[in-house]
Amino acid sequence: MSHRSFSLLAKSQFLRRPPPAKKVPTWSIDTALVTFSRPEFNPPEASTEKLLLKALFLTALATANRASELASTIREGITVTNGQATLPVQRSFLFKNQNINHQSAPAITFPVLHTTPLCPWNALDAFLKRTAVEAHQGFIFVHPTSFKPLKSGRLSYWLVKAIKTTDTSATSPAGHDVRKFGHSIAFARQEDPATIMKNGFWHSPNVFVNKYLFSPGNTRVRNFVAGRTAL
Repeated sequence: MSHRSFSLLAKSQFLRRPPPAKKVPTWSIDTALVTFSRPEFNPPEASTEKLLLKALFLTALATANRASELASTIREGITVTNGQATLPVQRSFLFKNQNINHQSAPAITFPVLHTTPLCPWNALDAFLKRTAVEAHQGFIFVHPTSFKPLKSGRLSYWLVKAIKTTDTSATSPAGHDVRKFGHSIAFARQEDPATIMKNGFWHSPNVFVNKYLFSPGNTRVRNFVAGRTAL
């Protein structure tokens, strides 16, 4: 399905059955990205907490995965090849919507930029190195002081904290907002709708159109990854 065809489908779905008002993020993605570009969020100056906030936010934006999926990512088996990072999940984990008819969830991947302070892999690698000797139990995202793995709910809490840290004017931010930004920015960047559907791992395009897709506006910041697309 082409980008134009997908847009026409979305419009026809709306006209036939207008969706209830969706919750659109009210905070600034530009403000968040500018803040995370600052030296205070980079090693060696950054505290472990700030490294977590940056790594978690940029990884969530880059992959546009759910909190439950990010919480299940593990350190063993991480690969970075051909300009792309891949994060494995624990073997027993089942993705949302994964069933007998919808079995193969896409790998959690994102482009590696390296030369920008907003490279999600550089941010994640810095956090992994800082916490390498701690009792992380093999999980990627852990609490910055206790180093216990972050379960889905706590990971969402830290995503909200990342948003509030970068944009103090944010009203009622939600961790899921970052996933919405990721997929919506990918759509605005003319990513193939079929690829967006695959990455989002939805049963129907209606879910993306009615619950996720919104206009993210024109971002002033460049060289960052969102929804597995780079610009």
